Amino acid sequence: MGVALEVEGVPYSHEFSDPIIWTPVSNRLSRHTLTLPRHGIQEAIKYRDTAPLFYLSRVSDGGLSILKDEHGTFDFYINPNQSRVQYLYPLSEALAVSAGIQAEVDDVTPLIAGELRSITGHNGLQQGTLGLSNASLDLFMAHTELKASETHETIWTLSLNSETSRVAFGWRWFDVTRDGTLLAEFGLRDKDPVLGLQLERSLQDGIGYVGVLTNMTSKKAEAFIGIKYDFAFNTRVRMESGQALLSSSAQSLRTLRRDTLPNLWRSRIKIK
Repeated sequence: MGVALEVEGVPYSHEFSDPIIWTPVSNRLSRHTLTLPRHGIQEAIKYRDTAPLFYLSRVSDGGLSILKDEHGTFDFYINPNQSRVQYLYPLSEALAVSAGIQAEVDDVTPLIAGELRSITGHNGLQQGTLGLSNASLDLFMAHTELKASETHETIWTLSLNSETSRVAFGWRWFDVTRDGTLLAEFGLRDKDPVLGLQLERSLQDGIGYVGVLTNMTSKKAEAFIGIKYDFAFNTRVRMESGQALLSSSAQSLRTLRRDTLPNLWRSRIKIK
């Protein structure tokens, strides 16, 4: 008999009689594992409805894990002052290297970088990136922790280069509106304290956001808008109208919450 159920693109026929183990992955991270029972699979196929199968499945939380990407990723970043394009190639689950070009006004230079990610505790992610462009070193470090209540996450970030230094602490609250999150940040840009707010809205395969960053010394406020989007064929694009919150550059753990499992299920589990 033909294919009846697809799990992450893997086909299963009517004759399949064992439980199916599914571990959803988001941005090379996983956390939950679902065990789809045999009787639930049969009912889902019979009634052509995967919703009951979701609630019949057993969910276990094994904590965050990093998975190796089997393919490289093209990464585009565009704003009025600086743009870059990189090809990111994974060497292992934790380590990746990249090469590309960076453009600032009329200056275009080659760019090479390394990225390291690690898990801290049960729901913490630590990442660091070291880049070299035009004999200038750029260091970025971040630590994101999803709180046990899953209502928010905290983010520590540090950015150092030859032109400026920034350090920030951020809070991201989930579901403040339908499909919306709020990111607040307090930090230092060089020696000046800065305060920022960013309202984010989930899009299909992406996030749109609008915000403001205020220098508390000069009282100068800079508004910005931006979008992050994941295209097919491992291509990521980020566009911003100006300097955004530093915390926004850290990887969020929002899609690793238990509350996001139904959305992942609807997009990745299908009846044929």
